[in-house]
Order: sequence, then C-alpha cells, then structure tokens
Amino acid sequence: MSHKTTYTIIFLLVVILAVFGWYFFFIKSTPTPISDTTSDNSDLFPFGSNTSNDSGQIGTVKPNNGQGSTTIDLSGSNSALQPRLRKVSDDQVSGAILFDRGGFSVIHYMDRATGHIFESNADTVTKTKISNITMPKIYETLWSNDGLELIARYLKDDGVTIQSFYGVLPATTTSNSSVEGYFLPSNIKELSLFDKKVIYLDPTQNGILVSSNIDGGKKVLSTNLYSRDWLLTLANTKTALVGTKPSGLVGGDLYVLDIATGIKTKIMTDILGLTGTISPDGNRVFASAEQGGGVASAIYSISDKKMDTLSLKTLSDKCAWSSKNKTVIYCAVPVSIPNGVYPDDWYQGTVSFSDRLWKINTTNQETDLLLDPSIETGYDMDMIKLYVGPSDSQIIFINKKDSSLWVLDIQE
Repeated sequence: MSHKTTYTIIFLLVVILAVFGWYFFFIKSTPTPISDTTSDNSDLFPFGSNTSNDSGQIGTVKPNNGQGSTTIDLSGSNSALQPRLRKVSDDQVSGAILFDRGGFSVIHYMDRATGHIFESNADTVTKTKISNITMPKIYETLWSNDGLELIARYLKDDGVTIQSFYGVLPATTTSNSSVEGYFLPSNIKELSLFDKKVIYLDPTQNGILVSSNIDGGKKVLSTNLYSRDWLLTLANTKTALVGTKPSGLVGGDLYVLDIATGIKTKIMTDILGLTGTISPDGNRVFASAEQGGGVASAIYSISDKKMDTLSLKTLSDKCAWSSKNKTVIYCAVPVSIPNGVYPDDWYQGTVSFSDRLWKINTTNQETDLLLDPSIETGYDMDMIKLYVGPSDSQIIFINKKDSSLWVLDIQE
C-alpha cells in the first residue's frame, strides 16, 4: 500500500472519529429541559421585553416617577373561539352605537353610501338590515344610547346645504322597518348629542345655542355665543365643552358652558391647534394642541384648575371617555407623527396615522396598551369615532383609512 493511500485512510478515520465525538459530547450530553414553574419565562412573551412607554406590549405601564424602571404587567386574550378585534362592516360607515339588550352586546350603524341601517351582534358580528330608509352620502350619524334614535347628516345635491334628519326606529325591527322622523333646520354647522339631549347653533340666528330633546321637545334658546363657528361637545345634559375651530396656524380657546344658565367659563386660551373632549362628569378635559410640528396632549382638571401633560401624544378626536370610570379615557395614539400642521393636515387627509389603542388613568397617569392593530390584523389603522360600551367591556371604532367599522373586546 502506498504512503498516499495510507495517509488518506488515516485522514478519513480522524474525520469520522471527530464527527462521532462531537455528536456524543454536544448532542447526547445535553439534557432535555424540564419545566420549572419557578423559572423566569420573560422571554416567552410574544412582544419582547422593551419597557418603554410606547413599547408595543399589551399591558399596563405605570409612571416611573424617578423610582427605578417602568413596570409592565402583561395581559392578553387567550380565547380560541374568536379574535378579540373583529370587523363589523367592510362598507363605509357614517356612525355607530354599542349598547346592551337582553344581556347581549348590540351594534347599530348606518351605511354611509345608502343610509341603510344595520344591526350586528357585537360578539359574532353577524349583521341584519333593519330599515328601508335610503339617504345617500351620509357623512355623520349620531345615536341615542339605546340605539333607537339617530340624527343623520348629509349634504343635499347642491353640495352646499347641510341637512340633519332626526329618525326613530321601532323597538322591534325587521328588514323593512320604517324610520319615522323629521328634518331639523337646514345648515346646522355644529351639533352635539348626549343620549337624548341635543345642542346646536341656530343657523338662522348668529351664535344662538339651541338646547332640546333629541325628538325636538323642550326646545330652549340657551345662550348667545355670538358666532356660528364653535365646536360643541356635550359632557352630560347640563354641561358642554365649547371651542373655537382648531388650526395649527391659529390660537384657539376652550370654554365650559353651563347650558341652563348660559354661563361660559374660559379654561384655555390662545393655543395653536387646540381641541378637546370633556369627561361625562364635566370635570376633566382631554386637550390636544400643535407643538413644534407635532402634537401635545394634556389633562385639565376643571375643579382644581390644574394641567397635567401626558407622555402619550394624540388628538382629542381619537379619544373616548370610559362609561363606568369618570377618570379613565381610551385613546388611539399614533406610533409616529410626521412633521406637519396639526390637526389641519390630519383633518384634510394629507397625513394618515398608524395607531395603537391605550387606556389612560387621568389621575395617576397610568397607561395600559390594549391593542396594536398591525399585530392583530397585519395592517395599520387610523382610528376615529371611538365609542365605549356600557360596561367598558368593548369598544367600537371606525378606521379612517377606509371607514370600516370594528369592535374590540377590552382585556381587563
């Protein structure tokens, strides 16, 4: 046998022995892991371990206050029956309401293109057409809390005249149910509804505020605001938030209005892009404003006359107050806000956001990240017209990108 052949055989034997040695030492000698209930499983959570305020984790974020790292208590859905975020309607929706009926969560909504009214089970999202009304191109629909009365707003064919139609559904509905009602005065620019109470600025008299029941009863000329260019938000049947139309180029004001007396109290003044939403007890205002090409958010306590700036930055249009806790508000918060003029650029559609949904405790600044739609659905959502159900167990909202309607089970 030649030396060359001998060397080749020796080399092959060395390689084979090395392979067997590696296998038995590194593979066979590694024990199978045994579950230990006391071990640290932090790496098993699906959203990582980033503890920043806007981390993308579903859980509670408590303010640091300079006392160590932020604490996050993770929570999430383990339901195998249905996703906690569900699309109610693919079609464009002008407005919706979520209410309880006989122990079930029910959604009523109006189709934007036709004015048809639908009812959906909030859990199964099965829908039924419940009216034969046809009013094309509805741009806004406001609902009473029981889902049976509504105000639908649209432009007439001339593209200028604003029509506001009050309608009432029968207590028992079918696919051919009629909607009875009447038209409010034409060209009401601003209108706010709280359950069965409505306020609006009289279009025939400059600045006169009209207060009435939703069906037009008990109509009262409340006060003179000396302009028809106010934004109105009812907190309850007695109190409203009144604001100048917001623009990031012009300083704005916010007032709290006592509807019965007509007394208007200024709470914020000369702030660029100022807009707000008031809590149901009339004591807190979530305010947003333009700040350096972006957005700033704050909570103002009316009784304490105190302003607390929030770390989460969003527009008040993206928020809805809790139905059962007067100090809690739910807000859709953009992941990022590009440089611009706010809220103008967003109103005009120049900018579209990708939002996450947060629960905010306005007394201690504790925040709870409830939803990242990009994780749940695989695409972004620009959330508007949030509405919190009676027990705070569900939220409905419209995706501004396509006007589709969604419902979310809130994780407690």
